Amino acid sequence: METLLSLENLHVSFHTPQGDPEAVRGVSLELRAGETLGLVGESGCGKSLTALSLLGLLPPGATQTQDRLRFLDREWDRPTPEDWRSLRGREISIVFQEPFTSLNPVMRVGEQVAEVFRLHQGMARQAAWAASVEMLKKVGIPEAASRARQYPHQFSGGMRQRTLIAIALACKPRLLIADEPTTALDVTVQAQILKLLKRLKREMGLTLMLISHDLGLVAQMADRLAVMYAGEIVEMGDLQAVLGDPKHPYTRGLLACLPRLGAQGRLASLEGQVPEISYLPYGCAFHPRCAHAFKLCRRRDPELKEVEGRRVACHLYGSGE
Repeated sequence: METLLSLENLHVSFHTPQGDPEAVRGVSLELRAGETLGLVGESGCGKSLTALSLLGLLPPGATQTQDRLRFLDREWDRPTPEDWRSLRGREISIVFQEPFTSLNPVMRVGEQVAEVFRLHQGMARQAAWAASVEMLKKVGIPEAASRARQYPHQFSGGMRQRTLIAIALACKPRLLIADEPTTALDVTVQAQILKLLKRLKREMGLTLMLISHDLGLVAQMADRLAVMYAGEIVEMGDLQAVLGDPKHPYTRGLLACLPRLGAQGRLASLEGQVPEISYLPYGCAFHPRCAHAFKLCRRRDPELKEVEGRRVACHLYGSGE
């Protein structure tokens, strides 16, 4: 399959009075045209920052560096603000996790979708409005012509999320990033949004990066899986291989926390929490929570290496000591 995007050795740091701690540390990944890559991990692992770095949307105070960023057969190692604007919306789009705060509360829904057509495709106002209504229909908004004249507070949570998807896909980008697209939605609406994303991916030939802390949700969509912890990818490979035989203790811990039909007793939990970026432990960042940690884990951060058909960052595999 064609490689649509290639990212090598991404670092994202924040300038603070105490120094410049890194929230993303040496992330490398690739996206193949037409696939769905799931990016999973607990909150605070750097998933959203990794996604925002692909759009030039990092928050104030953040600094991004990478050895290589290649998209659509072009190198973007030092993109200018103009480069980012040419990519955002047209080639790469994102659906944010909180639709109510992502939409302008004093602007009609149809105008917010139409704005994308006017800015990126130079459409006249009337043509942009018509295209907006069609896009709202495409994402399953009922009575789109009349609904387009309403405001976000008049929409349900699911309809607001559909509106964000309409905005993101208006210019038919090659890559769609969905950052926790079902957060705060009930289970029925979650299923509807996932079904919508599957249909649009198939109809529009999209490549999808799906970000979530919910491993069960990602398992319904992804072809490949990348697991992040404390700013690093700790395991990456084919979805079925990773879920069927997880190698990293963190991946095993996440899977153990999933509820299962017929299971009895208390639901398993992963003790501890993701460390703050200013107070990362020496060596492997996961070792304070890991039941398999040994001396080397406290001294050296493991490299991401090939282990039985996937990549794993763990000293349990070929530590050499």
